[in-house]
Amino acid sequence: MQKSPVVIPAEIVKNCRGVLLDLGSTLLEYENAPYAELIPQSFKSAYDYIIENSTKTPDYDAFYKAFREILHTFHQRAANEFKEYCFNDIAEPLLVQFRIPPTPELLHGFFEHYYLKITQQVTPYHDSRNTLSRLKAAGLSICIVSNSCFPGKVHRAELARFGLFKYIDGFVFSSDIGIRKPHRDIYSKALRKLGLDADEVVFVGDRQREDVLGPQMSGIAAVLIRRAHRDYEPGLTCCPEVDGVGGLIGLLDL
Repeated sequence: MQKSPVVIPAEIVKNCRGVLLDLGSTLLEYENAPYAELIPQSFKSAYDYIIENSTKTPDYDAFYKAFREILHTFHQRAANEFKEYCFNDIAEPLLVQFRIPPTPELLHGFFEHYYLKITQQVTPYHDSRNTLSRLKAAGLSICIVSNSCFPGKVHRAELARFGLFKYIDGFVFSSDIGIRKPHRDIYSKALRKLGLDADEVVFVGDRQREDVLGPQMSGIAAVLIRRAHRDYEPGLTCCPEVDGVGGLIGLLDL
Protein backbone atom coordinates (compact mmCIF):
# COMPACT_ATOMS: atom_id res chain seq x y z
CA MET A 1 0.00 0.00 0.00
CA GLN A 2 1.78 3.09 -1.26
CA LYS A 3 -0.73 5.83 -0.61
CA SER A 4 -2.72 6.97 2.38
CA PRO A 5 -6.22 5.52 2.67
CA VAL A 6 -9.27 7.65 2.05
CA VAL A 7 -11.21 7.83 5.32
CA ILE A 8 -14.93 7.95 4.59
CA PRO A 9 -16.98 10.06 7.06
CA ALA A 10 -19.00 7.86 9.43
CA GLU A 11 -22.32 9.46 8.45
CA ILE A 12 -21.95 8.13 4.88
CA VAL A 13 -22.16 4.63 6.31
CA LYS A 14 -25.80 5.24 7.26
CA ASN A 15 -26.78 5.89 3.64
CA CYS A 16 -25.24 2.77 2.12
CA ARG A 17 -27.14 0.49 -0.25
CA GLY A 18 -24.99 -2.57 0.25
CA VAL A 19 -22.72 -4.27 2.78
CA LEU A 20 -19.51 -6.17 2.02
CA LEU A 21 -18.82 -8.62 4.82
CA ASP A 22 -15.74 -10.53 5.84
CA LEU A 23 -16.51 -14.12 6.88
CA GLY A 24 -14.12 -15.48 9.50
CA SER A 25 -14.30 -13.68 12.88
CA THR A 26 -17.14 -11.60 11.42
CA LEU A 27 -20.06 -13.94 10.73
CA LEU A 28 -18.45 -17.29 11.59
CA GLU A 29 -15.82 -18.14 14.19
CA TYR A 30 -13.07 -20.34 12.76
CA GLU A 31 -10.77 -20.14 15.77
CA ASN A 32 -12.70 -21.99 18.46
CA ALA A 33 -9.72 -24.34 18.59
CA PRO A 34 -6.21 -22.82 18.52
CA TYR A 35 -4.56 -23.28 15.12
CA ALA A 36 -1.50 -24.66 16.90
CA GLU A 37 -3.70 -27.63 17.84
CA LEU A 38 -6.04 -27.67 14.86
CA ILE A 39 -3.45 -27.84 12.06
CA PRO A 40 -1.69 -30.97 13.41
CA GLN A 41 -5.06 -32.66 13.98
CA SER A 42 -6.22 -31.78 10.47
CA PHE A 43 -2.98 -32.96 8.95
CA LYS A 44 -3.09 -36.28 10.86
CA SER A 45 -6.56 -36.93 9.45
CA ALA A 46 -5.31 -36.23 5.91
CA TYR A 47 -2.16 -38.30 6.50
CA ASP A 48 -4.23 -41.29 7.63
CA TYR A 49 -6.28 -40.99 4.45
CA ILE A 50 -3.10 -41.14 2.33
CA ILE A 51 -1.85 -44.19 4.21
CA GLU A 52 -5.14 -45.98 3.59
CA ASN A 53 -5.50 -45.01 -0.06
CA SER A 54 -1.95 -45.03 -1.42
CA THR A 55 0.70 -47.69 -1.86
CA LYS A 56 3.21 -45.36 -0.22
CA THR A 57 3.71 -45.02 3.55
CA PRO A 58 5.67 -41.80 4.11
CA ASP A 59 7.17 -41.17 7.52
CA TYR A 60 4.71 -38.98 9.43
CA ASP A 61 7.26 -36.52 10.84
CA ALA A 62 8.97 -36.02 7.47
CA PHE A 63 5.60 -35.68 5.73
CA TYR A 64 4.37 -33.12 8.25
CA LYS A 65 7.63 -31.13 8.12
CA ALA A 66 7.45 -30.93 4.32
CA PHE A 67 3.80 -29.88 4.53
CA ARG A 68 4.61 -27.02 6.92
CA GLU A 69 7.51 -25.85 4.76
CA ILE A 70 5.37 -25.74 1.60
CA LEU A 71 2.55 -24.06 3.51
CA HIS A 72 4.95 -21.41 4.86
CA THR A 73 6.27 -20.66 1.36
CA PHE A 74 2.79 -20.09 -0.07
CA HIS A 75 1.65 -18.17 3.00
CA GLN A 76 4.58 -15.76 2.72
CA ARG A 77 3.96 -15.16 -0.97
CA ALA A 78 0.31 -14.51 -0.29
CA ALA A 79 1.16 -12.00 2.43
CA ASN A 80 3.74 -10.20 0.30
CA GLU A 81 2.06 -10.25 -3.12
CA PHE A 82 -1.65 -10.53 -2.20
CA LYS A 83 -1.85 -13.61 -4.45
CA GLU A 84 -3.98 -16.37 -3.03
CA TYR A 85 -3.02 -20.03 -3.09
CA CYS A 86 -5.37 -23.01 -3.00
CA PHE A 87 -5.03 -26.00 -0.72
CA ASN A 88 -4.12 -28.23 -3.67
CA ASP A 89 -1.15 -25.92 -4.35
CA ILE A 90 0.23 -27.34 -1.10
CA ALA A 91 -1.05 -30.89 -1.37
CA GLU A 92 0.09 -31.63 -4.92
CA PRO A 93 3.82 -30.81 -4.50
CA LEU A 94 3.75 -32.56 -1.13
CA LEU A 95 2.55 -35.80 -2.69
CA VAL A 96 4.98 -35.46 -5.60
CA GLN A 97 7.87 -34.93 -3.17
CA PHE A 98 7.08 -38.29 -1.57
CA ARG A 99 6.50 -39.99 -4.95
CA ILE A 100 2.77 -40.35 -4.42
CA PRO A 101 0.84 -39.84 -7.69
CA PRO A 102 -1.36 -36.72 -7.13
CA THR A 103 -4.49 -38.06 -8.78
CA PRO A 104 -7.62 -35.88 -8.59
CA GLU A 105 -9.25 -38.47 -6.34
CA LEU A 106 -6.32 -38.55 -3.93
CA LEU A 107 -6.06 -34.75 -3.80
CA HIS A 108 -9.78 -34.43 -3.18
CA GLY A 109 -9.69 -36.99 -0.38
CA PHE A 110 -6.61 -35.41 1.18
CA PHE A 111 -8.38 -32.03 1.28
CA GLU A 112 -11.68 -33.41 2.57
CA HIS A 113 -10.03 -35.21 5.46
CA TYR A 114 -7.88 -32.20 6.29
CA TYR A 115 -10.74 -29.72 6.25
CA LEU A 116 -13.14 -31.92 8.19
CA LYS A 117 -11.43 -31.10 11.49
CA ILE A 118 -11.62 -27.38 10.72
CA THR A 119 -15.26 -27.19 9.70
CA GLN A 120 -16.39 -29.32 12.64
CA GLN A 121 -15.34 -26.61 15.10
CA VAL A 122 -16.79 -23.63 13.17
CA THR A 123 -19.67 -21.78 14.84
CA PRO A 124 -21.75 -18.71 13.94
CA TYR A 125 -21.72 -15.62 16.14
CA HIS A 126 -24.87 -15.14 18.17
CA ASP A 127 -25.81 -11.97 16.27
CA SER A 128 -25.02 -13.11 12.72
CA ARG A 129 -28.45 -14.35 11.64
CA ASN A 130 -30.45 -11.50 13.14
CA THR A 131 -28.10 -8.92 11.64
CA LEU A 132 -28.28 -10.40 8.15
CA SER A 133 -32.04 -10.61 8.43
CA ARG A 134 -32.28 -6.95 9.43
CA LEU A 135 -29.96 -5.87 6.63
CA LYS A 136 -32.07 -7.70 4.03
CA ALA A 137 -35.32 -6.37 5.50
CA ALA A 138 -33.88 -2.88 5.06
CA GLY A 139 -33.33 -3.59 1.37
CA LEU A 140 -29.52 -3.79 1.52
CA SER A 141 -27.52 -6.05 -0.77
CA ILE A 142 -24.93 -8.29 0.90
CA CYS A 143 -21.70 -9.78 -0.46
CA ILE A 144 -19.19 -11.97 1.37
CA VAL A 145 -15.57 -11.00 0.65
CA SER A 146 -13.20 -13.45 2.30
CA ASN A 147 -9.56 -14.55 2.22
CA SER A 148 -9.27 -18.33 2.26
CA CYS A 149 -7.07 -21.00 0.70
CA PHE A 150 -10.04 -23.35 0.81
CA PRO A 151 -12.59 -23.45 -2.04
CA GLY A 152 -15.54 -21.12 -1.72
CA LYS A 153 -17.99 -24.02 -1.94
CA VAL A 154 -17.05 -25.26 1.54
CA HIS A 155 -17.71 -21.83 3.03
CA ARG A 156 -21.01 -21.50 1.22
CA ALA A 157 -21.93 -24.89 2.68
CA GLU A 158 -21.05 -23.64 6.17
CA LEU A 159 -23.22 -20.57 5.72
CA ALA A 160 -26.07 -22.82 4.58
CA ARG A 161 -25.52 -25.11 7.56
CA PHE A 162 -26.09 -22.22 9.94
CA GLY A 163 -29.05 -20.75 8.04
CA LEU A 164 -27.12 -17.72 6.75
CA PHE A 165 -26.70 -18.50 3.05
CA LYS A 166 -30.19 -17.30 2.08
CA TYR A 167 -29.35 -13.73 3.07
CA ILE A 168 -26.27 -13.42 0.85
CA ASP A 169 -26.47 -11.94 -2.66
CA GLY A 170 -22.88 -12.53 -3.76
CA PHE A 171 -19.62 -14.21 -2.82
CA VAL A 172 -15.98 -13.36 -3.54
CA PHE A 173 -13.51 -15.88 -2.10
CA SER A 174 -9.82 -15.25 -2.67
CA SER A 175 -9.15 -18.94 -3.41
CA ASP A 176 -11.60 -18.78 -6.33
CA ILE A 177 -10.11 -15.68 -7.98
CA GLY A 178 -6.39 -15.91 -7.11
CA ILE A 179 -6.07 -12.56 -5.30
CA ARG A 180 -6.64 -11.67 -1.67
CA LYS A 181 -7.46 -8.68 0.47
CA PRO A 182 -6.15 -5.98 0.58
CA HIS A 183 -5.61 -6.15 -3.22
CA ARG A 184 -7.97 -3.54 -4.64
CA ASP A 185 -9.30 -5.85 -7.37
CA ILE A 186 -11.03 -8.09 -4.85
CA TYR A 187 -13.18 -5.15 -3.68
CA SER A 188 -13.91 -4.20 -7.29
CA LYS A 189 -15.15 -7.71 -7.98
CA ALA A 190 -17.45 -7.51 -4.97
CA LEU A 191 -18.89 -4.20 -6.15
CA ARG A 192 -19.60 -5.70 -9.57
CA LYS A 193 -21.35 -8.65 -7.90
CA LEU A 194 -23.80 -6.21 -6.30
CA GLY A 195 -23.93 -3.72 -9.15
CA LEU A 196 -23.02 -0.88 -6.79
CA ASP A 197 -20.37 1.85 -6.67
CA ALA A 198 -17.75 2.27 -3.96
CA ASP A 199 -19.62 5.15 -2.30
CA GLU A 200 -22.78 3.03 -2.01
CA VAL A 201 -21.39 0.27 0.23
CA VAL A 202 -19.71 -0.26 3.57
CA PHE A 203 -17.11 -2.96 4.30
CA VAL A 204 -17.28 -4.75 7.64
CA GLY A 205 -14.62 -7.02 9.11
CA ASP A 206 -12.22 -7.66 11.96
CA ARG A 207 -8.81 -6.99 10.38
CA GLN A 208 -7.28 -3.55 9.98
CA ARG A 209 -5.39 -3.98 6.70
CA GLU A 210 -7.73 -6.32 4.88
CA ASP A 211 -11.07 -4.98 6.10
CA VAL A 212 -10.40 -1.29 6.76
CA LEU A 213 -7.33 0.05 4.94
CA GLY A 214 -7.91 -1.99 1.77
CA PRO A 215 -11.53 -0.89 1.33
CA GLN A 216 -10.76 2.72 2.29
CA MET A 217 -8.09 2.93 -0.40
CA SER A 218 -10.75 1.88 -2.89
CA GLY A 219 -13.07 4.64 -1.66
CA ILE A 220 -15.23 2.27 0.40
CA ALA A 221 -16.41 3.17 3.89
CA ALA A 222 -15.24 0.67 6.51
CA VAL A 223 -16.41 -0.54 9.91
CA LEU A 224 -14.00 -2.45 12.14
CA ILE A 225 -15.21 -5.30 14.33
CA ARG A 226 -12.81 -5.26 17.26
CA ARG A 227 -12.37 -8.83 18.48
CA ALA A 228 -10.71 -9.68 21.80
CA HIS A 229 -8.47 -12.37 20.25
CA ARG A 230 -7.17 -10.10 17.47
CA ASP A 231 -4.11 -7.83 17.76
CA TYR A 232 -4.66 -4.25 16.61
CA GLU A 233 -2.06 -1.62 15.79
CA PRO A 234 -2.90 1.68 17.55
CA GLY A 235 -3.48 4.54 15.13
CA LEU A 236 -3.34 2.36 12.03
CA THR A 237 -7.02 2.78 11.16
CA CYS A 238 -9.68 5.44 11.57
CA CYS A 239 -13.28 4.31 11.15
CA PRO A 240 -16.38 3.45 13.16
CA GLU A 241 -15.87 0.43 15.43
CA VAL A 242 -18.29 -2.18 16.81
CA ASP A 243 -17.80 -5.18 19.06
CA GLY A 244 -19.70 -7.54 16.77
CA VAL A 245 -21.59 -7.63 13.50
CA GLY A 246 -24.76 -6.84 15.45
CA GLY A 247 -23.36 -3.34 16.01
CA LEU A 248 -24.35 -2.56 12.41
CA ILE A 249 -28.00 -2.41 13.46
CA GLY A 250 -27.46 0.77 15.49
CA LEU A 251 -24.77 2.17 13.21
CA LEU A 252 -27.06 2.01 10.19
CA ASP A 253 -30.16 3.07 12.12
CA LEU A 254 -32.01 -0.12 11.15
